[in-house]
Amino acid sequence: SRLRREDALRILSGLGYLRDPTKALHRSMQDEAGKAADAQRSVAQEIDGQEEDGSDPILTGFKWFLVRKEALAVVTIMRQSSKFNASMRVKGEHELLKGFIEIRSRISPWRVSKISKILSPFIDVIMSPDTTGAMTSAALSACEKFIVNGIIMAGGQMEQVIEGVLACQFEQSDLSGDEVVISQMFHVLVCAMESDLSEKCSSDLILETLQTILRVSMELRFSEMLRRQAENAFSRMVHALFSRLPRFLDSLPITCRRFKQHILRTSLLASPSPSIKMSEEREFSSLPSVVSWLLTPSRAKSAPIPQPDFNRGGQASELCVEESSTSEVSPSIDKQEEFLAKVIAIVAELIEPSESRSDTLRCLALSLLNFGIHLSSSRLLKSSLIRTVLCLHVLTGLARTALDPTVEPHILAEVMTVVHSMFVHLRDGLRQQLEVMISKLILAILEDRMTSDACKEVVLEAIGDLCLHGSFLSDIYVNYDCSLHNRNLFDNLTKSLCKQAFPSSGLLLSSHLIAFRAIVSGLQGISSRISRRLLQQSPDRHVSAAAGILSQKLSKQKQIKRRYLMATEHFNRDVKKGLAMLTKSGLLRSKDEGGAKDLAIFFKAGPALGLDKRIIGDYIGEREEFNQEVLREFTKLFQFHGDTVEQALRVYLESFLLPGESQKIDRITEAFAQNYFEQQKTGSEEGGRD
Repeated sequence: SRLRREDALRILSGLGYLRDPTKALHRSMQDEAGKAADAQRSVAQEIDGQEEDGSDPILTGFKWFLVRKEALAVVTIMRQSSKFNASMRVKGEHELLKGFIEIRSRISPWRVSKISKILSPFIDVIMSPDTTGAMTSAALSACEKFIVNGIIMAGGQMEQVIEGVLACQFEQSDLSGDEVVISQMFHVLVCAMESDLSEKCSSDLILETLQTILRVSMELRFSEMLRRQAENAFSRMVHALFSRLPRFLDSLPITCRRFKQHILRTSLLASPSPSIKMSEEREFSSLPSVVSWLLTPSRAKSAPIPQPDFNRGGQASELCVEESSTSEVSPSIDKQEEFLAKVIAIVAELIEPSESRSDTLRCLALSLLNFGIHLSSSRLLKSSLIRTVLCLHVLTGLARTALDPTVEPHILAEVMTVVHSMFVHLRDGLRQQLEVMISKLILAILEDRMTSDACKEVVLEAIGDLCLHGSFLSDIYVNYDCSLHNRNLFDNLTKSLCKQAFPSSGLLLSSHLIAFRAIVSGLQGISSRISRRLLQQSPDRHVSAAAGILSQKLSKQKQIKRRYLMATEHFNRDVKKGLAMLTKSGLLRSKDEGGAKDLAIFFKAGPALGLDKRIIGDYIGEREEFNQEVLREFTKLFQFHGDTVEQALRVYLESFLLPGESQKIDRITEAFAQNYFEQQKTGSEEGGRD
């Protein structure tokens, strides 16, 4: 017990109870080196045996050396920390270093199928909470280079990188250093989204990525620079996703077949020269929407026209979505359609005013929507789901933003830009919605005395841009003013412009000049259109006759609408005076000659003309025989084929207000139930014959 420790070790070693530590360590290193050499030889033999198999190629020289270089870069930074620089003699290498050492120890390149194994050590460093910001940044930089240089070749590998970046953790240091790492995360995610392999990634993963970037952009504890970088990253990602829209929409089957037929029919009627090509600009100038009530009046009268209720406070209660017949598509297309619709909805949600969203982010969202509409144009209408998102999210967001009393002029300018793009590219499929945007948004802002002069100038500039399209005023006159089911947009818009152009106070402002320029642009468009038609008169008498018939129908329809408007004013004051006015105008026949049907048609078109809905409900709920006949004819004007009871009842009750008496309600609901049952029965029989 009195011997020193060194003497005891020497004695035990001499007796053979303890080996020489130096020799033992030397033999251990020789054994490890031998095992590593054997493993490398076996791997090399395995690779050489698979060289001839072309189904699993190896990485090229540049890519292989890039992997080795990035692995060395990460290991070098990690070795600078005492945590990862422990001696192998004590407890071996750290788990995070073993993958990099394996990459560096290989003498032959990896197979492409093993790329996930190459990525694993880099992803582990990114996800580990024990690493510093510098280590995480080096691993992120390596992943970015792997994406840019095409080392990642499969969707699963790209998902592996994205999931790792979203789960990134590292030791917290100073705020500026942490933001550098987060900025590096943005670069990797943007590269991943802009890669073609992102199309093979999970939709939920991409949506999670977008939401993560948005959370950073709204986090006030981060610096302004980092939040701007997050907004820029979000913008680039959405640009990449919206770039898929045209290719995806081209692969969709046409869902609005009846609508496409209308375009062709109208082009024959309105275009005097059959040699003129139908471009996007001439589709609306050929007035496609007119045919929906000109050539198929029975369908037009029965078409539900629920009107949204916009208040000045920015509330939009409803935006109608006209359903179209859809054909069966594959589940993968359905999933992709749903994903793109969700992306549009996420961007549209950023439009609406909120304390957590900066004006910069809202303007960015509006710019992205404008980009998507310009890029895909009318092809967006091929997807019924995207049309629904446009109506319920985009248009609602635009309305709430524009009608916000505190809206800034530069945000309102972006809103007007999106409205302009929708009118130019999506006018054929959003006829009712655009009517609401013009009447309840643009005109409402101009007529509101609380609107600032700067905001009025923005709206007037937007109207002037629309008037630069030569057919704008003519087309809204034909599509809305000549329709019994729409407001007189042309009359209201021109009156508002004339009012804004006249300096009532005697002081000439810039807004007066802008309004006057818009009027002049509209008149020039009408003049140019007339000149073109005179120069392009077709010698074909059939085409000329068709154009003449269309003009006569429009004139007649406008005359009927004027009479309806006069009768509506009398009806709202006194029902008997209204009936007398309809009879005097020749719009209401006697009871024996179909007067009930005439009155039902008037009630159906009445709400769009300003008729009080309470008058309609009280009249059709009365128990007199003529009133009951009007109720039956009124109910027949609705088409409920293929609708559920809830959908049909909602459309039916939107056209009038239920009276308060229970007996009147009972008569109305009974008429609805009978008509709904008969239409469903007829529809099922026709489907069976088909």
